[in-house]
Amino acid sequence: MNRPAIRTGRLRLGFICALLASGADAASLASFKQQAMVADSEHPQQLIVDDGHVALASGARAGAVQAGNSSAIAAELADTMSLAVPDPGAEPARRVSGYDYEFPDTKISNPDAAAAADTFGRSVAVAGDTLVVGVPRDDTVWGSNAGSVRVYVHEQGAWVFQAELLPDDGGAQDFFGESVAIDGDTIAIGAPYWEIPGALSWQRDAGAVYVFTRKAGAWQQQARLSLPNSITGTANYLGSSVAVAGDFLIAGATGNSNFRGTVVEYERTAEGWVLDNGLDIPVLFEPAEFGYAVAMHDRTAVVTSLYKQGSTDFGKAYLYTRGESSWTFRYYLYPVNGTAADGFGKSVAISNHTILVGAYPSDSQVPPGPGSVFAYWSSGGEWRQRARFSPVDTMPQDRFGASVAIVGDNAVIGAPASDDPGVNQGAAYVFSRSSGSWQQETKLSDPAGSEGDGLGNAVSMSGPVVVIGIAGADRSKSETDTGAVTVHQGFPAIFSDDLEERL
Repeated sequence: MNRPAIRTGRLRLGFICALLASGADAASLASFKQQAMVADSEHPQQLIVDDGHVALASGARAGAVQAGNSSAIAAELADTMSLAVPDPGAEPARRVSGYDYEFPDTKISNPDAAAAADTFGRSVAVAGDTLVVGVPRDDTVWGSNAGSVRVYVHEQGAWVFQAELLPDDGGAQDFFGESVAIDGDTIAIGAPYWEIPGALSWQRDAGAVYVFTRKAGAWQQQARLSLPNSITGTANYLGSSVAVAGDFLIAGATGNSNFRGTVVEYERTAEGWVLDNGLDIPVLFEPAEFGYAVAMHDRTAVVTSLYKQGSTDFGKAYLYTRGESSWTFRYYLYPVNGTAADGFGKSVAISNHTILVGAYPSDSQVPPGPGSVFAYWSSGGEWRQRARFSPVDTMPQDRFGASVAIVGDNAVIGAPASDDPGVNQGAAYVFSRSSGSWQQETKLSDPAGSEGDGLGNAVSMSGPVVVIGIAGADRSKSETDTGAVTVHQGFPAIFSDDLEERL
């Protein structure tokens, strides 16, 4: 008898989340419960299966959960992973890859009273129970298009506004919030058009990165990071892209040296954030817009560059690792059998030993392509392209791959120009990897959306939470591009990097 797979994945919080494929027989259930029991030295916890659904049980509610009390299960889930337990009276849950779970989607719209063209959701980042949303065209006390960032936290089953972040020294047209990244209680924010007050014409649009930290629930600006004095010239656009991991931060300055681009790196020390050596570009390459997209995982960083007109360099991703005192270039990743038409390097994400690079061609490309994602992972210390994938319903000029996010064996990809259901309304796709092959699981869209929303312009993942930016969402016919984000919680296919399958 063929039994559906039972998947378990160990999460970093010290407990195990288990999700059971629908239709498992009694023997599978019994075996699963026996295998999945887990204890933590400080917080003993058990996995309980109730009517085919899985919950975590701990503390005072454990007995009630073991007794099959569905309300206790719901309360436990709300406190731990924010996964929803289906209500028997509710509409059927959406089916994803053989798993029946309810997805409590939340849509957060731009709260500003005067929000036209704010592009709320232009950038997004999520880590644990904290969500960061960039609003780079927000008009603030610093002027038109100065930009802002909104922070939300997940409390008692809902995403609640926590803070609006503004720089201490902003200015009009800074586009603060064009890029965002979060790691724990640290947020990095790019303002690529920031310039020194009173800057001369050749100093304009230098760009900056702001760092905010949270203590006791309050966010404070910790630093404004700028380019070293050795990098001069106009339109450097520092903060076009940002990534942060622990005490390390990298930022792209794509306009540097006539759009050759550069990436600078900072380290947090006892004295504050210190400019470290930048990430060197191997002399073999002459990229365009080096730093277009950046990503970090622990002490590994990935940087992309785009196609350079008239060059044989069709765009690449560069892999660096951090040693005791500096970053070292290790590998370059390229599209196997790639061409300039691929548009390789538009986005990048890394999770442990896997890197995803998004690629889509320009709208002027003939014939226009829909976009794709290239997957790389290491084996024996060597990084190689292992897959290239696209949705089953992709169409030309969808811009699939404009944004990518990955957690373990699961990924979310944005296609902001998808015409399903409306022209350029946008979509995001969930893929999962099994036996080295990436399979489409589901397609996410906004049923309340409209043409030109561009859903999927930005995506982010953290555990079972997926966040999707809709920067072009309209509040009304007269208030366009106000922006929004959707939050999808409880994805059953999302685990940590040490996923395993059991039959």
